Amino acid sequence: MQHIKNNIFKLLNLFIVVCPLLISCGKENFADELNKKLQSLDNISSVTKLPNTNESFTCQYEIYFNMPLDWNKPTENTFKQRVIIDAKAFDIPTVVELHGYALGDKYITEGYTRELPILLNANFIAIEHRYFNLSIPSAPDYENSSYWDALTVENASKDHEFIIKQLRKVFTNKWIATGTSKGGYVTNVLASYHPDTCDIYVPYVAPLAKQFDNRPFQFISETAGNKLYGEVRGKEVRDEILKFQLYCFDNKEDLIDLLFSEPYCSKDARFRSAVSHENIFDINMLEFAYIFWQYQRLDISVIENFLKLEDTAEKVKKAADIIILNDTSVEAFRYNKPHYPYYVTALKEMGNLHYDFTYIKEQASALGKTINISFSEEQEIEVYTKMIYSNNQLENFVYSDSVYNHLVEWINDKTVKTKVIMINGLEDPWFYVSIPQPINRGENIRIYNHPTGNHTVQITDFSDNAKNEILNLLKAWLNEI
Repeated sequence: MQHIKNNIFKLLNLFIVVCPLLISCGKENFADELNKKLQSLDNISSVTKLPNTNESFTCQYEIYFNMPLDWNKPTENTFKQRVIIDAKAFDIPTVVELHGYALGDKYITEGYTRELPILLNANFIAIEHRYFNLSIPSAPDYENSSYWDALTVENASKDHEFIIKQLRKVFTNKWIATGTSKGGYVTNVLASYHPDTCDIYVPYVAPLAKQFDNRPFQFISETAGNKLYGEVRGKEVRDEILKFQLYCFDNKEDLIDLLFSEPYCSKDARFRSAVSHENIFDINMLEFAYIFWQYQRLDISVIENFLKLEDTAEKVKKAADIIILNDTSVEAFRYNKPHYPYYVTALKEMGNLHYDFTYIKEQASALGKTINISFSEEQEIEVYTKMIYSNNQLENFVYSDSVYNHLVEWINDKTVKTKVIMINGLEDPWFYVSIPQPINRGENIRIYNHPTGNHTVQITDFSDNAKNEILNLLKAWLNEI
């Protein structure tokens, strides 16, 4: 008997030693096979295996595709488009994020992923948007318009269609396209223009603005916070934010000196000479409330405590600190910034915000206050556009509403069969320039609005009933033959 026990003990020890080696060997075999499959894709430029920083996946690759700069002239200029792949199997679902912007370092160094790959046990692929970060034709030109000619919604959507169809040769199960904010917008674009590219589309907090759209500013001044705090407390919070803004407008000279210098503003920030620092400050202070509600990162108690302080020079500095804490640095309006391609698309096709001071002036008037703005109501759009764009660009960029009209028609088309789940937050200012929500939409277009959600809302933020409904619907669609 003792002999048998000893043998069993030896076998267990052997299993403990060998099992991790077999798992490791299996992972290496998968990674090597994936490498070979990626190398064989059309238009592939490079395939690089990266250190895996997320234990939810077996391996990570960074790949580049050689892409036409203009899909209407595919044999002319090209650029390299970057894709990050976190994979663990060829035959499980794949979630592809249409990012809309640059892929930050966190995708590589921090093992960053979205919620859907975890919730659905899926591979995760992220596509960097054309003209951002490492997916650019050449160094950005912030002055001339011609550099940006190929930055169109159509070209970007064809990028996504091509890359996904190539990668579907490797990952053969169902595909879900997703994206957040502008990424949600381009997810809707892909779903409506190229619906067969993926099986399911899950856009989060996707905007759909008109050319210059002021609707969020009415929400910010009149009803923001009502669902989160209740109507009485919501009004109190809006008034406290307004009082902070009024203090800043009353002390704008001192605050401008602070906010346009280090450490509040980097020395390499470049601003358009066609507008003054006061113009930028005024728009930035209107945006303060927008960003507060968009992300709700700043606890309202910070403002409440600030308003109790005595008026001193130290209080002005504290106001500057709160502006930065709210993520509303004036640097948001410099032109030499990584997000500049977004503003190009906004002016040409996607739509811009209209920084409309009407509502904040009315809000201040109700408190018996006035706001000294450095430009007239008629100049609001002119000042904003001159703050962002060069004269050459303003002369040559022509806005087209074709994508806007297409998306409105698509969402109102009852014959659409595309499977779409739209996620929104009702306390997000961007909700008020989101895609219309008709009752008689396509049978597979489902819209879920979190009552107190902001621009960071996730499926896991919903109530258990709503969350389970969304996940069960996704799993049912994934299991369809």
